[in-house]
Amino acid sequence: MSYQLRQTDAYLNDIDHLPIEIRENLLSKSHKHLEDNPRHPGLDSHQFEGIIKRKIWRSVINDKYRIAWWYETGNVIALWRVGIHEMIDGLAGTTNFPIVNRPQSIETNLTGSR
Repeated sequence: MSYQLRQTDAYLNDIDHLPIEIRENLLSKSHKHLEDNPRHPGLDSHQFEGIIKRKIWRSVINDKYRIAWWYETGNVIALWRVGIHEMIDGLAGTTNFPIVNRPQSIETNLTGSR
């Protein structure tokens, strides 16, 4: 099954603050893996145990950066936040989640700015 990636406003804001080498090289690869297979071994996707109100997943971009996301209805993955491991860990205990209000799919090639 192939997945469509949709993003929250917070995710788009986070992307703008990533180092260019992460944004242009590694994030695109992670997005492609999520589209093709969220359980790809390179993502090391696992449930975020620190959040109980919603089933949130964390995936690895590299040793330092992570993506937090959840499954939406159908074949849609909602990309919630992206950042350093400690920032993603800091989301533990979150009880309010944004609506995924971006109808367009995210581009897997993130070279350049939006």
